[in-house]
Amino acid sequence: EPKCSSCDSKPVTKKSRHYFFKLSQLSEKLEKWLRENKELQSEVVNYLLNWIKEGLKDWDISRDMDWGVPIPGEKGKVLYVWFDAPIGYVSSTVAWANKNGKDWEDYWKKDCRIVHFIGKDIVYHHYLFWPAMLMEVGEGFKPPDAIPTRGYLNLQGRKFSKSKNWFVSLENYLNAFPADYLRYYVTMITPHSVQDADFYWKDFQEKVNNELVACIGNFIHRTLVLINKSGSVIQKPVKLDENEEKLLKLINERKISVGKRIDSFDFKRGLEEINSLASEFNRYLSEREPWREKDKEKLGNCLYVCSRAVTALAVLLSPYLPFSSEKLLSQLDIKEKITWEHADKELLAPGKKIAIAKPLFEKVSDESIKKEEEKLRK
Repeated sequence: EPKCSSCDSKPVTKKSRHYFFKLSQLSEKLEKWLRENKELQSEVVNYLLNWIKEGLKDWDISRDMDWGVPIPGEKGKVLYVWFDAPIGYVSSTVAWANKNGKDWEDYWKKDCRIVHFIGKDIVYHHYLFWPAMLMEVGEGFKPPDAIPTRGYLNLQGRKFSKSKNWFVSLENYLNAFPADYLRYYVTMITPHSVQDADFYWKDFQEKVNNELVACIGNFIHRTLVLINKSGSVIQKPVKLDENEEKLLKLINERKISVGKRIDSFDFKRGLEEINSLASEFNRYLSEREPWREKDKEKLGNCLYVCSRAVTALAVLLSPYLPFSSEKLLSQLDIKEKITWEHADKELLAPGKKIAIAKPLFEKVSDESIKKEEEKLRK
């Protein structure tokens, strides 16, 4: 027989008057919106269309308690948290706009673009309840354009649990590793779907060391060291060969393709394409062997093209690894304000002097990973 785990009292049935949102009357509107909005995540849309097909129930938006947003004219009744919480998205925008001299309506009405990033446990609230509220309130409000939805993040095959000491303290993490390592790893393990992701310390180490350090970091450092050894100055290119022209074109192509990946919230694929760009230039360096080149013009051409890739990586990585991107731009003494459009531009002009190269990333040691794994066993 069920009973309270704290006081052993048994549940009793009581009558209560509640407020309902007539969700059942909006089935057609919601179905039309779900089918016509191609930016919505298809796997989630298909699931919700089945739910609509089974018949939407009216939504109980009141609760009998004292804690919460009181319902005007009622005693002991508050609004259900998922009825008032999304309204906070608008009210917080209003507060921000008033503080910064902006018009909040530019961010919620007319031609604005609204994106909500959510976890899969609050799909109903953001794909059905909240759009329905916006549709019915009128006054020019529009439902979201996109709602990227992701699964849970687990820790080494288990759910995070602070009470069971099965968690990673962000403060402790930042005392041991750079923030960008975490940003890189979580991006690379998060599917473009509602599937769950798993954080494994050993996998974290392998991805950072074998991808971020050995691929991206290695190419950047190799290039800058070679430039240092050839006088620390960017040389003016003289008639690039066909392969070098193709590589510059590849930078432009990646600027476009990675931008599209980010715009469509496929962050993992975007980062994979950046890795691929670094791999392509690492291959070029290995095949070209500029350290053996005796012809100064050919050497200058090679290092010029590679320098363009270095600055491209600094720009392309900025949404993913902002601290590392800023560090690299500072090392290159690039002071102008950088935008995405600079990815395929000449940011290191011929004649520019390059400072002594410093590694952008360092490997994660076995000892540091062992320490983190031992913390979970305590």
